[in-house]
This record gives sequence, structure tokens and C-alpha cells, in this order.
Amino acid sequence: MRIDATSPIAALTGQQNPTRKSEADTQQFNVQAVQAQAALPTDKPTDSVKSENMYVKMARQSPDKAEETAYSLVNDSMKDPLLNISSWPVIRYSVSGQLVTDESNAYFQKLSADSLKLRTDLYNSEKAKGTSALEIVEKLVALNSSLPKSFQDMANWQA
Repeated sequence: MRIDATSPIAALTGQQNPTRKSEADTQQFNVQAVQAQAALPTDKPTDSVKSENMYVKMARQSPDKAEETAYSLVNDSMKDPLLNISSWPVIRYSVSGQLVTDESNAYFQKLSADSLKLRTDLYNSEKAKGTSALEIVEKLVALNSSLPKSFQDMANWQA
């Protein structure tokens, strides 16, 4: 949020732009962020011992939660890319670091639309068969996880 001199917050605080940080503050924040990220555990589950997907975990909570999760997976997953704008005007995909270009954006938009249709068709056909919402969630997770890795990275899909 940008606060200019005419904003109510500026009038209350008497500051022109209280959210503006100095270059030193920004650099210190970046160093702390890198250090915090480096401290995170890096061990990932192996193929033989995979952790359960977060969507499946949510769906197991209750039948209502499973219905809500299935609906969300169909309509809300992988529809927008996760972008890194920290080096504006250079924009990158956050996971891969790949530059956002007209071509990569067109690729993302096409796969996003195509995968939405696939998820919608899967959901509708499974509902018509009487498949439980939990099983539908598992199938939707499998579908999203089968999409190209480059697209998964752009959408920040974490299987």
C-alpha cells in the first residue's frame, strides 16, 4: 500500500510515506530472508515415503471439508502464476526463476485453461458416478501432479 501526503494515514501520522524503507533496511531484510530460508529443512520425502498432499489432508477432516476442497481444486488451483516482482520491472516466476515473457505467459494461460477443463470434466464425471468427495480430491491432485513440471512450477503446485 502506497501512502501519499494526502492520504488519511499520512494525515494521522504526519509522515509522507511511513511504509518507505531505506536501501539499507531493504538489504538487511533480504539477507535475513535468505538466512531464514537456508535454515529451513531441505529433506524432501523420497518416492517410497511421500508425505500426503495438503489438499488430501484437508479433505480427510470431514465430508463437508472434502466437498469444499474438491470444489476449490477444480476452480481455484493453478489458475494464476506465482510471480516474483522483487526486481521490478524484471518479473520472474517465483519457483523456477524463469523470466515472464509473452510466450511463457501464453503457455501458462493455455495450460491453465486446458487444465481447468480437465479438472471440471473429471469432477463432473466422478460426481455422476457417485464417487466420494475424498476420492475426487485424490484424483484431482493426481491430475494436477501429472501436468508438465514447468507449468506446476509457474503455478506453485506442490504435490
